[in-house]
Amino acid sequence: MDKAKSQRAGAKSWLTRSENALKTVITRSAAEFDAAPATSKKKLEIALRDFDARLAAYDAAQQTVEELLKEEEMEAEITATGAYRDGVMETRCEAEVALDQYAQAMAPPNPSLPSVAELLIELLGQVYGETP
Repeated sequence: MDKAKSQRAGAKSWLTRSENALKTVITRSAAEFDAAPATSKKKLEIALRDFDARLAAYDAAQQTVEELLKEEEMEAEITATGAYRDGVMETRCEAEVALDQYAQAMAPPNPSLPSVAELLIELLGQVYGETP
C-alpha cells in the first residue's frame, strides 16, 4: 500500500506541475493570440496533451490505491482525491474553452453568408427602388 500511495503522490505532483503549466499557457496564449494565433493554439494543444497524459497516470495510480483499500476506507479516499481531481479538471475545461475560441477566431468566414457590402448594396437598392 505504501508503494502504491508513493506512486500516486508522484503522479499527483506531475499532474499539478502540468496543470500549472497549462494555466500559464492559457494566460500567455490569450495575450499573444493576436500576434501569432497558430502558435498560441499549438502551444495550448501541446500543453493539453501533456496534461491528459499526466491525468491518465494519476488516475491509474489512484485506481491501484483504491484496489488495495478496505471497503470502509473507500468513500473517504474517493472524496479526498475527487476534490483534487475536480480542481484540475476545471483547468482542463478552461483549456478546451480557449481552444474552441481560438478555432472560431481562426476559422475562415462563411462564404454562404452575405458580406456587409452585399447587404448594404441590397439595402440601398431597396431604399432607392433599384435592384443591383
